[in-house]
Amino acid sequence: MTSQAFFVLALPCSLILYYWLFRTPRAKTWFLCISSLVLYALGGWQYLLILVGLSLATYWMALWKRPMLGIVLNLLALILFKYWNFGAGTLNGMLEAIRGTSILPYLSIGLPLGISFYVFKHIGYLLETRQAHYPPCRDFTTFLTYSAFFPQIPAGPISDFQHTSSQFPNLPDGLSPAAAYEGILRISMGLAKKILIANTISTGLASQNLLDLHGSLPAWFMVIAYACELYFDFSGYSDIALGVARFFGVNFPINFNNPYLAITASQFWERWHISLSSWFRYYLFSPISRILLKKNLIGNKDAIQVQANLLTMALIGLWHGAAWTFILWGGYHGVLLSLDGLLRRYGRIKFPLLIRRAFLLFAVLVGWAIFMSPDLGSMSHLLGQMFGFGGIGSVEDLRSLGQGPLAISVLAGIVTAFSGIAESSDVHNRFPGSNRWAPVAWGVLAALAILRMGTHIDFLYMQF
Repeated sequence: MTSQAFFVLALPCSLILYYWLFRTPRAKTWFLCISSLVLYALGGWQYLLILVGLSLATYWMALWKRPMLGIVLNLLALILFKYWNFGAGTLNGMLEAIRGTSILPYLSIGLPLGISFYVFKHIGYLLETRQAHYPPCRDFTTFLTYSAFFPQIPAGPISDFQHTSSQFPNLPDGLSPAAAYEGILRISMGLAKKILIANTISTGLASQNLLDLHGSLPAWFMVIAYACELYFDFSGYSDIALGVARFFGVNFPINFNNPYLAITASQFWERWHISLSSWFRYYLFSPISRILLKKNLIGNKDAIQVQANLLTMALIGLWHGAAWTFILWGGYHGVLLSLDGLLRRYGRIKFPLLIRRAFLLFAVLVGWAIFMSPDLGSMSHLLGQMFGFGGIGSVEDLRSLGQGPLAISVLAGIVTAFSGIAESSDVHNRFPGSNRWAPVAWGVLAALAILRMGTHIDFLYMQF
């Protein structure tokens, strides 16, 4: 799903085989399973072994009623591949400062594609079966298809097993006009957001070093550009994933809902990366809050909420990457959520909607400055420049940074993000598919984006 060949050759051929040769839902499920594994193997057969191995372990641990062991196995794999070197570096640094020696080795291993996403799918499934919300799956093909389903494995969304697997026995005989229109709309919107906005911004920012920024004007422009790139890159992929799945008769819940139009921190997280924030809220924040309230260790509901917010959001930050900047970014949003909750409970002054939205956007942009920084030194420098420690900066510096296609793409991103039509669901509701020329128009847009994408594109969230 990240190459021109996929959209031009693999996807059309797969749809022809899917609807012409495989007539029953069971046969279609087998096709989705095998094609998902084949596509995943193209990224490295050794990583395919990890995916299948963890899926098999999760499947059997649920059947054997050993869900906690399955969770431990999945977390160990995630820690080994994603966090070992970060933990080793942190511990070795502390030991070298104290004793002058280090004890943990560094591992030269790559990060398996999508491991952050499918591990969380496995953990959610194990927790649901442990709580008897639904029985364990007794068909490994169904579970492996859910685990490895190719539209969502590179970068989500993180779907629920019951919601996804319940659709496999009812896979359609043919591609309906409504499904075809929705698939084309979502894919064309996703490609347009990724190719026309996010990639252009990425190209413009690629040569920029955060430590070379001087002045608040260039620094704020850099952060705003990155905010547009990240949003249109990730929401673009989510649209593509939903569109491709729709072609095959599978529906996923939306993953974005105009997050930059939010007016509170909690509302932002109800609109940004919805599947991840919902996962953490349901499986981590709520249990932590209940445990702290039950133990009554603190005796103050507000303090308990603050602690739960900080821990949950710090772990969301850590989920994004093994770096202290991600953890600080998560903790920062934990503070924003806690302030939001306290203001809702005790606030007396009601600010106008525009002021509330502007304040939240300001706070979110400060958070993106932390998120985009590769290390603590770069983060300190960028925040210092944003808040005027390097002066306001010259107009010439701003002009040299945001020139040509970069400035146009940032402007297009800002207008689109605040227009209320940044999501494919917005466009679908505002311009329904009853117009017979609408699918043609979206198809042309998708074709133009595919022609411009080149042989391969990378999505930012694939590195997380």
